[in-house]
Amino acid sequence: MSSPAAPPDNGRLLQLSDGVFAVAITLLVFGLNAPNPRSVPPAQLAGALRDQAPHIVSFALSFIVIGQFWTIHHRIFRYVKSHDGGLIWLNMALLLAVSFLPYPTTVMGSYSSSPLAVALYGASMGVTSLLQNALWLYARHDPRLTHEVIPARVTRYYPLRGFSSALVFLLSIPLAWLHPRVAQASWLLIPVAFFVISRRLPGDD
Repeated sequence: MSSPAAPPDNGRLLQLSDGVFAVAITLLVFGLNAPNPRSVPPAQLAGALRDQAPHIVSFALSFIVIGQFWTIHHRIFRYVKSHDGGLIWLNMALLLAVSFLPYPTTVMGSYSSSPLAVALYGASMGVTSLLQNALWLYARHDPRLTHEVIPARVTRYYPLRGFSSALVFLLSIPLAWLHPRVAQASWLLIPVAFFVISRRLPGDD
């Protein structure tokens, strides 16, 4: 009688995930276009660079946020030892959301004062945060998928971080229609929330 098959490891799943995160971060830079010397003489270069400031800010913000998504994804899979169909599809949904992020980044860089552009960016980031949270919660509640011992602080730390970032981004959507700049400024609450959570409930940073 043959022995039962070993549970699948996460090697291929993580390779795909790392590739998508890397491509998404790389694509962000394509939203930045250097001034064309044919249309922008040297005397106007400083003004052209100032006009590109919204693109540069949205690029930097998205680079940091996608980097945070990748970091949390990496830490989650410290505790996830295997996967099933549900986890695969949740991970694919997360990768879909991540791969879409360069688009709202480019839109917001081009229309930084547009409520719709800011709302689209906030919605995209909020949905991505929720999907990453769903991935962790799904794995955590199936003992077949995770290692036997997970520190109690970790089981609370990741959801709190995920929900706090999702909440800030999603609340910025209606705020964008009132004042786009204030909505963008509200995203600075996310690192503040992360700092408070890490102080009160240390994770595994």
